[in-house]
Amino acid sequence: MAQSSAIYDCLNHMMIDFQIAPYKTSEKELAIINIENMLKFFSPEEIMIIFDRGYPSIEFFVYLMEKKIKFLFRMPKDFYKEEKESMNSKDECVDIKITKARTNHIKDEKTREKLNNLEKIRLRVTKIPLKKEEEHLISNLYIDEVDYNQMKSLYNQRWKIETSFDVLKNKLYIENLSGHSKITVEQDFNAQILVHNIVEDIKIEANRKLIKKKI
Repeated sequence: MAQSSAIYDCLNHMMIDFQIAPYKTSEKELAIINIENMLKFFSPEEIMIIFDRGYPSIEFFVYLMEKKIKFLFRMPKDFYKEEKESMNSKDECVDIKITKARTNHIKDEKTREKLNNLEKIRLRVTKIPLKKEEEHLISNLYIDEVDYNQMKSLYNQRWKIETSFDVLKNKLYIENLSGHSKITVEQDFNAQILVHNIVEDIKIEANRKLIKKKI
């Protein structure tokens, strides 16, 4: 069993970084490796990361803010209930309280102490009605950067990584390995990621040529 994590460029359909690790490895640990590798090639002002419901946490918010990276997370319904109930509208900045109950899971003492000393962080919370439920987003995006009507479509961009993983699994057969050793598994995975990016690059160039012909 293995755990994988990737940073995906939703606009250019490219895997920026891909990690594979033992199954019990934390998703957030792998995400931080993805981000640190991405920062070798891109400056923070070029980056805006969209995360699913498995990632929101006080320590992750603070990590991204310290890196000066813009972010957008979908929250589980039971996250930050008190703060959400205090809102006067469906889209506003709120103070997220940093309590011991919200930091006691952090193993690193220095990180836990640093967060507790902050007491609170100010983030934007956006509530978006869906057909059967309400979607809750949390971000450090200013309202004048992305307005309320754009927030849902921005979060929906994240779906493109799911379709990319579908291609890797069901068309490039990334799970069909040529061996069982650690280095063989890593080589097979990295080779398929490379093939994926090459194919997407060819598609993008072909589409550009078709558009030029139509014009």
